[in-house]
Amino acid sequence: MNNIDLTLIYNEIDFVNRFKILSTNHNNFSERLNGNKKELYDKILSKYDYKIKYFKKENFYKIEENTDGVLFIIQLVLKDGIIEPMLYIKIGDKYLEPDHRFDSICEKLDSSFSRKDFPIPKYSSEIELKEILDEIFSIYEDFKKEILKTL
Repeated sequence: MNNIDLTLIYNEIDFVNRFKILSTNHNNFSERLNGNKKELYDKILSKYDYKIKYFKKENFYKIEENTDGVLFIIQLVLKDGIIEPMLYIKIGDKYLEPDHRFDSICEKLDSSFSRKDFPIPKYSSEIELKEILDEIFSIYEDFKKEILKTL
């Protein structure tokens, strides 16, 4: 089961292009929603069908789902109008790679990918934050589905 090739799965779900679109569509740094809006984040995240835990000290949200011996982990740092999505897959005691922040995964998958050209998404409103989260969770669900197909 540890022989899962995540590169093939990322390619299957068109991860890099989907992140590029997300970054391009949500990249207005000057209009971003400043500050830590934890109450707003809690309200929005509660509408999703996930068990989400908040880590106050590290200031991030985490979803862990264990399905068929695979631990799927998505972390979200939400602050100052910027969202940092991170993805991890753990089987047994081993994390599979590539993993970490979405833009970092894109760099590992595509040598021509540039964080400067496609930075992490930014939001200026509750509506825009929800749009970004919808796409992040869509990518996450497609990723999980493809992983589970390989088992």
